[in-house]
Amino acid sequence: MSRPHAPDYGLVVITLALLCIGIVMVYSASLVASYAEYGDQTYFFQRQLLWSGLGVVVMFLFMRVPYRWWQSMSLPVLLVSVGLLVAALARSRWPSTWRPGCRARASE
Repeated sequence: MSRPHAPDYGLVVITLALLCIGIVMVYSASLVASYAEYGDQTYFFQRQLLWSGLGVVVMFLFMRVPYRWWQSMSLPVLLVSVGLLVAALARSRWPSTWRPGCRARASE
């Protein structure tokens, strides 16, 4: 069995930097709304931090999986994704609820 490859540390650093920037943006954008709605200025920040931390843990776990396994799983994952997308679109009944003529009649 071959030795696993080292991760691309540049990509990991850039990903973590963008994550940190996003967390700061969530904090600055939701400060007032969070205080008004929940009485805590950091409510949305804490939730974003929690889910970001979980995402980083999952990222590092997935980095341990050999890329050849991901390559072999790409077609099944694609088929499942397309199936779920079709199911979601069928469930929402989007084509039957939105008709171009409805907007024209509403404007009359």
